[in-house]
Amino acid sequence: MQPNQPLRGPDDELTTLDKVNLGFGVLAILFLVGSLALSYLPATVTQGKVPEGLPNQLRMAGMAFMALYALTLAYLKRKDLGMMAGTKQAKGGVNIGLQIIAVIGILAAANYFGARHHNRVDLTENKQYSLSEQTRKIVANLKEPVTVTLFAKSGDTYSENLKHLWKEYTYYGDKLKLDIIDVDKDPTQARVNKITAYGSSMLSRGTRKTTITGSQEQDLTSALLKVTQDSQKVVYFVVGHGEMQYDKFDKEGLSNAKDALEKQNYKLDQLPLFNTGKVPADAAVVVIAGPKTPLQPQEIAALEDFIDNHNGRVYLSLQPQVDAHLGDFAKKYGIVIHDDLVLDPKLNFFGDLAAPAIQKFNFHTTTTGLQAAYFPGARSLDKLEPAPKDVTVTVLVESSPTGYGETDLKTRPVKFDEGKDTKGPVKLVMLAEHGKGRLIVAGNTYFFSNQAYQNFNNGDLFLNAVNWMADEENLVSIPPKDNAPKTVNLLPEQYTSIFYGTVLGIPLALLLCAAGVWWKRR
Repeated sequence: MQPNQPLRGPDDELTTLDKVNLGFGVLAILFLVGSLALSYLPATVTQGKVPEGLPNQLRMAGMAFMALYALTLAYLKRKDLGMMAGTKQAKGGVNIGLQIIAVIGILAAANYFGARHHNRVDLTENKQYSLSEQTRKIVANLKEPVTVTLFAKSGDTYSENLKHLWKEYTYYGDKLKLDIIDVDKDPTQARVNKITAYGSSMLSRGTRKTTITGSQEQDLTSALLKVTQDSQKVVYFVVGHGEMQYDKFDKEGLSNAKDALEKQNYKLDQLPLFNTGKVPADAAVVVIAGPKTPLQPQEIAALEDFIDNHNGRVYLSLQPQVDAHLGDFAKKYGIVIHDDLVLDPKLNFFGDLAAPAIQKFNFHTTTTGLQAAYFPGARSLDKLEPAPKDVTVTVLVESSPTGYGETDLKTRPVKFDEGKDTKGPVKLVMLAEHGKGRLIVAGNTYFFSNQAYQNFNNGDLFLNAVNWMADEENLVSIPPKDNAPKTVNLLPEQYTSIFYGTVLGIPLALLLCAAGVWWKRR
C-alpha cells in the first residue's frame, strides 16, 4: 500500500448518488415554480406564445422529480432509517404517520373529485346564483377556447359580483378561461384594450374580440354568442302595410323585441316586399307583425316561394278585425284564421275579457319553460280539415276552456252564442311545417309589443319561436334575476298580535316558568 494513498470505503459510491439526488430536488423546484408562474400570468401575455397545456405538464414533471428525490433520499439514508425503525418510538411514529397519510389521501381525493365534478345547491327563490340551462349548454358546447378578461377594481361590489358570475360560467366548460386584471394595479392593460369602465369584460376567440359592460347573465351569454359565431343571421320585418316596427319606442313599437334579438347576435332589417318582389337569400326568418292593410298577390307569392322552394321560415302575427288578405295564404299550410275576437270571462289579464291569459302551453321547443302569457286583442285560429298534403300542423298555444271567439261585438252584453261563436278552448298560436319550411301564425301581435313584451313570458314566447325557426334552439331569452327585497305586508290586527305576542307574551311566559320553579323549590 502506498503511504499517502487515500482509503476507499463503501460510502464513496454514494457521492454520485448524492449529486443525482440533489439534481432531482433542483429540477423539482424549477418545474413547480415554472408551472406556478405560467398559471398566474395574464392570458393576454401567454395567449399564442405558451401552449395551453404547458403549465399542467410542468407541474406533473415537477411532482415526478419530487418523487424521485424522495426515493433516492430514502435510499441514501437507509441505514439511519433502519436503526430508527427498530425503536418503540419509531414504530408508534410510523403508525401515526400512516394515519396522517391516509387522512391526507382522503382529503386529496375529495378535492380532486370535487374540483372536477362541481355541484352546488341554490336554495334562493328565483335561483339567483344559478345559470340557466341554456347558458350551461352554450358553455359546454364551445368548440374553441374563449378567454374572458375581467377588468375589475379591488373591493368593488360590482366587480366582485361579475367575478363570481364569470367563475360560475367556467364550471360548465373547460374551454372558457377567466383572467382577472386589477385596473388600479395594472392600468396599462386597460389602456391597451381601450377599457374605460370598471367591470368591463373583454371576450376573445382567436382574432375575434368584443367588450361589454353588462352584469346580467343575458348580457354575458349574448357576448359569448357574439364572439363564438362567425356570422350573423338576418331577421327581416315586412313593412309597407302598417305593421308594427322594431324602430318604434312607443307602446305599439317592437323596440324591446329588437333589443332581445340583437343581444342574441341577430341582424335586423326591413323588407319592402312590394318593391323587391322576393325574399332575400340571406333571410333566416321573415316576420310580418300585424299588417293593417292587405298584402298584394305578388308579395304573398314571394312568401309562398320562400317557404316552398327555399325552406323559408315565416312568423305571421295578426290583429283582430283587420283583413290583410292572408286567409288563403294560411289555409295553404293548413291554418284557418277566424274573423272574431277572443274573450275569456274567467282567465284573463286583470279583468280584461279581451286579454285572455295562458297558464298551460302545449309541449314544443318554443314553449318549453314558459309559465304564463297573455294576448290583448287576439283572433282565433283553427286547423283546416282535411289538412293539406305534406303539411304538419301543430297547436302551440290555446286559451282556457272558458275562452271563446266572439263574432258579434255590437250586441251587449257579449256572451257565447252556440253555432255562431268559436267554442273554447280556442287556438291562438299554430305552427305549420312543409318539408323544411316553417310558418308560425299568431292570432295576436300586441303580446310582443313594447306594451306587453316584458310581462310574464310574452317576450320569451316570441323570441323562442324566432330562435326555433332560425335553427337556434339552444338560444332563449334569459330574463334578469329580480333582486328586489321580499317584504311581508301585515294587517293591523296581525301586527298587533305579533307585537303583544313577542313583547309581552314571551317575557310573561318566562316569568311564569321561573315562578313555577321557585314555588317547587321553596
